[in-house]
Formats: sequence, structure tokens, C-alpha cells
Amino acid sequence: MSTATVLDLRNLRRGDLNELAAITSHPCVSIYLPTSPSGPETRQGAIRLRNLLDRACDQLSEAGYDPAFLQPLRAKQEDHSFWQHQSYGLCILATAEEIRLLRLPHEVEERVEIDEVPFLKPMLPTQASGGDCFVLTLTWEKANLYRLSEGALEPADASGFPASFDDLIVPRDPEEQLQYSSHRTSGDGSGTSTAMYHGQGEGEQKIEADRNHYLVRIAQLLQPAIYNTGTPLAVFATDEVAGHFDAASESHLDFRIAGSPANLTAEQVKKKVIETISHARSEQEVSSEDFSERFGTALAKAQATTDIEQVVSAALQGRVRSLLVAADAEIYGTIDESDQTARTSGDPNRGVELGNRAAIAALRSGAEVRRCVAGELPSNGRAAAAIFRF
Repeated sequence: MSTATVLDLRNLRRGDLNELAAITSHPCVSIYLPTSPSGPETRQGAIRLRNLLDRACDQLSEAGYDPAFLQPLRAKQEDHSFWQHQSYGLCILATAEEIRLLRLPHEVEERVEIDEVPFLKPMLPTQASGGDCFVLTLTWEKANLYRLSEGALEPADASGFPASFDDLIVPRDPEEQLQYSSHRTSGDGSGTSTAMYHGQGEGEQKIEADRNHYLVRIAQLLQPAIYNTGTPLAVFATDEVAGHFDAASESHLDFRIAGSPANLTAEQVKKKVIETISHARSEQEVSSEDFSERFGTALAKAQATTDIEQVVSAALQGRVRSLLVAADAEIYGTIDESDQTARTSGDPNRGVELGNRAAIAALRSGAEVRRCVAGELPSNGRAAAAIFRF
């Protein structure tokens, strides 16, 4: 009987990648499948999961592993509610101890990978264009999403924005089963929780529950708009609102702009955003959108490469500063951990996918890691390009 703990389905946060990269297990199963947030297409998820689980079990058995730890996932095939709360992609990372369910805001292809580490390439952030940044202006009354590009601040092309508290928080029938709730631990120390819904409770508890619901809804509107772009996110809000948003959402905040945007003109908002972000970026390394230029400079000093064997070796040694991995190119091979070297095999049935292993090792050493398509790699690289620290 499997003892694997199935964690709750949740959104992927960019900050999750470092944590996921630290996983090592024999075996580690990675399953990806496309999903749908609404409509009759949601039913296809259960069918895809059944087929992918069958494939994963076959591969585990062929490799000499007992696939019983995947059994808890079979229950998800018949869980109607599970498929009604999806986005556009689903990642399942399973070990004998723990099964993680990650909702992805972008489409993915069906895939099963068996390795000792997770297959993370489909979840890596993409490259962003130079200097771009999403800006969420947020108050307790309303929220709007902008995109800062080449010095211009324009409304972002994002469904649901602008949004207001009154639009997102509507009175509900007390008998209706609600999707969203906030929970408060009782003051008696028992650890029990009481669900708070809009229209229920009194006074401060009701206000807090409604505000939490509002911020969760804003975060849900935000995720599909920003995640797959690799573009940083800045939140312009008071410390109180920003703090509650950080706690209620699963969004990774790259920049915080302190203050209320409520009574500012668009030009004043832009000025404040540019000042704050420019100051923050001046203290950071040049961002990944300048990767090609940085790569060329480093290559001239013999501090960069597109050779996948050298990329993996440098990543294992902690020498990679920035890594760009082609999501649509795969090279398989073997890794010798004892001398931190890699060898390509040319056979997808032999070895591990080296681009993913390079990404895992680079993330573990704190490197900047992003994905692209093969044609975007500098110097005609096939699968990856790395800039070295030394």
C-alpha cells in the first residue's frame, strides 16, 4: 500500500522552481498534461490522466520499480471537482513519499518522465523583452494591470482587468456551495477552522473574509497573464494591501512600489514605477533579456558555451551564472556524478535529458535559468547556452 502524501492542487509560483529542483528520489515521476479551465473539454483531463498513469506505471515496472505509489492519483480520474478547478496545464511530480499537483497557466504537451529528479523544463520561465515589466496597481477598491515597455506604461492585454472589489465580491446564496473561502484558526488553541464566506459573519471578520476573497480573485486573474511570459511583476500598493496580497496569493512579486496609486494620474504612476524599478535593477545583475549580448561578451573570454556536455558539467560544478535552455530540443545522455561530466548518447531510450539536468543543477547553485525555443539560442546552439561565473 502506498504511503505517498497527495498535496492539494495549487498554482505554480516562480519561486517554486528552486524548491522543486532540490528534489532527488529513486524514482521521481514527472507527468504533464493539457487541461481546460471551463467547458466540456474539462472532461478530457481525466482520460489523459488515466492514459499517462498507465504509461508511467509501465515505465516504472520496466525499470524495476513498484508503481504502487502512484495509486492515489487514480482517484483523481473520477474527481469531477478536481477537473473543474484547472487552468491550461497540469504538472504532477510524484515520489514514493509525496505527490505534488501544480496548476500551470500555460498549455503543455502530454509527457511522462522517469528520472531521479523532476522534469522542470516546461515550467521554466521564458525570456522577456528588454526592460519589460508588468505593473499591478492595487487598492482595497480596485486593481489594474499595466505593462511597462520601452518607457511606456500601457494597459496590459489581460482578461478581467481592470477589476473592482464590487465586481468580484457579490452577495451569494447562503445555501450555495462556495468555491472561495478564508479560514481563521479558533482562539481556543484547538487548531480548528471556521470557513468565512462573503455575506456571512459579522463586523471585522466579514470584512477580512471579503478582502481575502477579493485578493485571491485578483491573483487568479493575474496568473494566466504573467507567468508564461517570464516578465517581472511589480505591485504598486500600500504596505498593508501588498502584505495581504502576498499572503493571500501565490504570485511571485519581483518589485514592490510602496504607496497608494488611488489618486495618481497615469503619468505619475509611470514615473513612480520607473524610479523604483530602475533603482532596484541598478543593484541587480543585468536581466536575461540581454542574454545574447552577455553571451557574446562572455564567449569572447572563453566564459560561455553552447556545447551541452560542457554546459551540464559546468552546471554540476556550480560555475553557471545564466542558463538558457531550449524547450523544444532534447539531447539524451549519461552523467558521471563522481567527476561531474556528461556524455551524449543520441538515443532517447538511453540516459537522461541533459538540458533538464543542466537546468536542475543550475537552479541548485542559484543561477538564472530560463527557457526559449531552439532558434533563439545564440551561436547556433542546439539545446542550451550557458554563461559562466568563472
